[in-house]
Amino acid sequence: MLPFFQGDKLWGGRFVGSIDPIMEMFNSSVSYDQRMWSADIRGSQAYVKALEKAGLVSPTEMEHILTGLDQIHEEWSKGTFVLTKADEDIHTANERRLKENLRESSILDAAEMIREIDILFPGYTHMQRAQPIRWSHWILSHAVALCRDAERLGELRKRINVLPLGSGAIAGNPLGVDRELLRKDTSCKAVKGSTCSTQSELIDSSGFCKAYSLVAMAYYTLYFAPVSYHKC
Repeated sequence: MLPFFQGDKLWGGRFVGSIDPIMEMFNSSVSYDQRMWSADIRGSQAYVKALEKAGLVSPTEMEHILTGLDQIHEEWSKGTFVLTKADEDIHTANERRLKENLRESSILDAAEMIREIDILFPGYTHMQRAQPIRWSHWILSHAVALCRDAERLGELRKRINVLPLGSGAIAGNPLGVDRELLRKDTSCKAVKGSTCSTQSELIDSSGFCKAYSLVAMAYYTLYFAPVSYHKC
C-alpha cells in the first residue's frame, strides 16, 4: 500500500501560511490549460515508468500510480472530473486527484486485508477436517499454484520456441535455405538440431497438453473448492 499524502502547493517548499485569494486568482491558469489534460496524464504516466526504471519508485507503486492516472483519464473523458479552487493549473488538478485516488485505494486495501485476515475455517486433509486455518492462508495456496503454472508455461514457451522450418521430410533440404535467417525472422530462440528428431518428436505437443491440463486443474480446484467446503 502507498502512504497517505497531504495536499500542499507544488512550489510550497518551506513556505507557511495560505496564499492571498487575489494572488490565487492571478496565478491560476487551469481555466484555459485544462484542455491539456490528456497530454499531462500521458506525460505523468511516461515519467513514472522512468522513475521506476531508475529505482526511485517500486513496481507496485508504479502500478498504483498508473491505475490512478487511468481513472483520472476516464473522469476527464466522461466529463465528471471536478476542479477545485485550489487547482492552479492542469497538472496541479491531476496531481490532487491522483492523491485522492491513491488515498482511497490505500484505505480500501487496508480494510479488505483487516476484514479477511481473521476469517477462520477448517483445513482438510485425507478427505476429513484437520487443523483450523485462515481464509487468507487457504487462498494463498491457490495463488502459489497459479504462479507455478505461469512459470511452467513460461518454461514451455522457451522449450518449444525452436525453429523446425528447413527440416524437410527427414533429412533436411538441399536448397541451401538459411535456417538462421528463418530463425531471426520468426523470432525463435534456436534452430532444431536434428531434422530426424523434428519429424518424430512429440514431446512439444505432449508438454503443451500437460501444462495446460495442470492449469485447468488449478482453476477447477479454485472454482469448486468453496462448494466442497460448504457441503462438508
